[in-house]
Amino acid sequence: MRIFTWYEGEPWVKGTKAYKAMQIARIKHMNITTKISRMNKEQVNAAIKIAYTLYPEDELFLKDMASIYPSENPERHRNKVLETSELTIKALNNTTVTVAQGSFILLSIIYPQNTGLHNATDEDLEAFCHMWKCYGYFLGAEDEYVIISFISR
Repeated sequence: MRIFTWYEGEPWVKGTKAYKAMQIARIKHMNITTKISRMNKEQVNAAIKIAYTLYPEDELFLKDMASIYPSENPERHRNKVLETSELTIKALNNTTVTVAQGSFILLSIIYPQNTGLHNATDEDLEAFCHMWKCYGYFLGAEDEYVIISFISR
């Protein structure tokens, strides 16, 4: 709901509902960064593991993993990246902000007609990208890493 207020209001104008919603998002990002920075790798991995779900996509994922790794338990591969990575996440960095941002907007940019942006011109999509680039910057992503920078080039 907060993100909708960014679309409907003016997140850059103090006192507006959209501004307050943007501030809440920014504070949450800072709080997550603070919390993660105090954890070791094992604690971070335990906190971000993908839990078992009952969604149809989960069953499809497990079937795919079983076909790739027939002799292993497919559930083990849900968190394989976390288990084998040498990296330890210590903050919401440019990568995490960019990936999250992309999950909000990439389908709208790639398939505007399928996501309700009928008759969107290139100029409209560029304005949409610019808006999200500003949101990303405000939430802590550096310009050069914001995914929208790459799309709008």
